Amino acid sequence: MKIESAPKIERKTDTEYLELLKTRLVELGEELRVAEEQYRELVTTPIDSDDERGDRQNEKQTAEETLTRIGSQIEEAEKAIRWAEKNGFVCAVCGKEIETARLNIDTASITCIEHKGQEDEIEV
Repeated sequence: MKIESAPKIERKTDTEYLELLKTRLVELGEELRVAEEQYRELVTTPIDSDDERGDRQNEKQTAEETLTRIGSQIEEAEKAIRWAEKNGFVCAVCGKEIETARLNIDTASITCIEHKGQEDEIEV
């Protein structure tokens, strides 16, 4: 019985990963614009009943969480771009090349898998 090995994942160039990050940043900017527009509509539309008031409060909370999430993703992408432009796609902790699989899942990674939990502590 022949055992097949997993196909090798092709690593993109630093330039390709950087372009993916920049494209993602543009997409996030558009998502933020839409979310802000929806939020403005939520807070400016008159409420007609108590039931509607409760629903609106829930919608407002969800919209605020969405704005926070997108804002965090934008900050993360901007940080990764700054790091990559200066250093390439190497771990900000140990200096090793960030694993291809990790970058393919999260292009905004600035650490290797071993140091994954330390990204928030790193100033770029």
